[in-house]
Amino acid sequence: MRVARASGFALTDDRPQSEWLRDLGIEALVEAGRRTWEARAHIGDLEALAGRSRATEASALVDPAGLGAHRVVTLTR
Repeated sequence: MRVARASGFALTDDRPQSEWLRDLGIEALVEAGRRTWEARAHIGDLEALAGRSRATEASALVDPAGLGAHRVVTLTR
């Protein structure tokens, strides 16, 4: 932050990745993935697997004890 400020940047946002992703609508993406998985799991094709992956990967990205704890910092100049 010291270097960013010295370079003329100002902090406009600083929050956990989990909150940032939720504000971007990750829940809707996860729900769409779950629907795809439920509709296509019996087929077992790549579309079904992508739907399941979306849900499981998203949970890791928003886990407050894991990746969700990372900070997202937004700067403006």
